Amino acid sequence: MRNIEMAVQAIKRAARWLQGAERAMEDERWDDVVYSSQMAAEHSTKAVLISLGIDFPKEHDVSDILLQLQETLAYLNGLRKSSPWLRT
Repeated sequence: MRNIEMAVQAIKRAARWLQGAERAMEDERWDDVVYSSQMAAEHSTKAVLISLGIDFPKEHDVSDILLQLQETLAYLNGLRKSSPWLRT
């Protein structure tokens, strides 16, 4: 399965978790709202990582990968800002 297909599957899982959170909210099951929302956020985040081809540990917490990605994006943003200077 290609990355894009895996990312789409992760987004679909996230959507199902979000629907569960909405149903739980209607029933005022607040613990389920929080849990289902967290799972939706996790699967959405993992979908982004998958689509970018970034390997991540098969665990719930991917915050270390996101911090590394933030550093990489900051570096790339610095390059983007320097690019007009490099072209002259």
